[in-house]
Amino acid sequence: MKYFSLAGYRWLTLLLCPGVLIWDSWRAFRQAIYRPHRAQRWALGLPTPVSAQLIWLHAVSVGETQACAPLLRAVLAAYPQHAVLLTHMTPTGRDTGAALFAIDIAQGRVQQCYLPYDIWGLSQSFLRHFKPCTGIVMETEIWPNIVAACHDAQIPIGLANARMSDKTYRRTLRVKRISQQVFSRFTWIAAQSAQDAQRLSLFSQQARQNAGYAEQALVVTGNLKFDVSPDTVQLAHGKQFKTVQNRTVIALASTREGEEALLLAQLKPWLDKQNKTQNKTEKNNPLILLIPRHPKRAAALAALLQTQGFSFCQRSTGQAPQADTQVYLCDTLGEMWFYYGASDVAVVGGAWLPHGGQNLIEPCMAGCAVVVGPHMFNFTYATELAVASGAAVQCASLDDLSIALDALADATHRQTMATRGLSFASAHAGATQAHLVLLKKSMGSLALATNTASHI
Repeated sequence: MKYFSLAGYRWLTLLLCPGVLIWDSWRAFRQAIYRPHRAQRWALGLPTPVSAQLIWLHAVSVGETQACAPLLRAVLAAYPQHAVLLTHMTPTGRDTGAALFAIDIAQGRVQQCYLPYDIWGLSQSFLRHFKPCTGIVMETEIWPNIVAACHDAQIPIGLANARMSDKTYRRTLRVKRISQQVFSRFTWIAAQSAQDAQRLSLFSQQARQNAGYAEQALVVTGNLKFDVSPDTVQLAHGKQFKTVQNRTVIALASTREGEEALLLAQLKPWLDKQNKTQNKTEKNNPLILLIPRHPKRAAALAALLQTQGFSFCQRSTGQAPQADTQVYLCDTLGEMWFYYGASDVAVVGGAWLPHGGQNLIEPCMAGCAVVVGPHMFNFTYATELAVASGAAVQCASLDDLSIALDALADATHRQTMATRGLSFASAHAGATQAHLVLLKKSMGSLALATNTASHI
């Protein structure tokens, strides 16, 4: 596999095309959410471009769509004569984009579409249809055919908010040749940290020079997630919810499949211990907000809560937690800022099993004390910064969770962490402007509007 090439990948995707079609059909049959706009995944039925001057931005799913928001808005402000083509791979990503940019979509400044499957021929059809003047790919969503097609069509393409964990680096080494061929075709790469830049450069810089391409801009810009603007209305509603509850609220945030059973089993004896506390002057019946990454698993999680003996209610049914409610199953989309605003402590999911972790920056922005698990390799640098600043605690194992929560039972300690979290989040903002500089250079003759700075 080390010498597997881009040409080999192209032929492989063509050979697998019938299998992809069968899988796509089966998924659409089983899950109605995948049926709308399905033809776009095959470069068919693509919408008419809203502008002759399109800047294409690809954000695969929910997390990437949320992260791209400050960059997309800065691009719209910097290039008022252009529109942004925002593509996704998942329905939830598309729904998130539709909610975040509803006004811009209505005004014709943002257009949404699914990115076709990365099959040679579909990529070219997509580019011929929309004719973007430049492309931006978010984070790790690197599809060889579309990147190569942009390069062949002389469409500058950048990799935004780029990261490469140690685990991903080792995996990428196994397909070193094709990795070099793909990464070297990016016009620019904006790395989240110096460690990410160093790993990425091993696959891009030298290969680009050897191929005789123009010099690639590889710059450490920081993380766009620090530039995301919290939803102040949702935060305010969340704080009202917390005031009404008048007890400690702990969010199990963005949990992944398999984690909930482990976390709840760990929390059950901890909750029982809190409820038996003899200090009757303090509220000692914490409320757990269980917020799955994918709310469609709510039925399975409700069954799990019932099996484990928790008293619970579900937000999607309109029920509100009562004094004896232990778990609030938060099975709705688009309300994360409400949930974080309602919480004193955020136990971030995705890191209690080796999934790589979920975004810990948002709960810091919301004023939560943050606890993360051992497997935060998708947020390594941000986690290191947060722990070093005292904004977060990282548990070495699941067994350490109750210890961390015991320490955070002290309201003063929680408030100190929350204050440090707010400082940590604001101290690392600014990645949007650095990305915009790279975009400007790649677009060449297109000048930034003179009032760009006032919009960022």
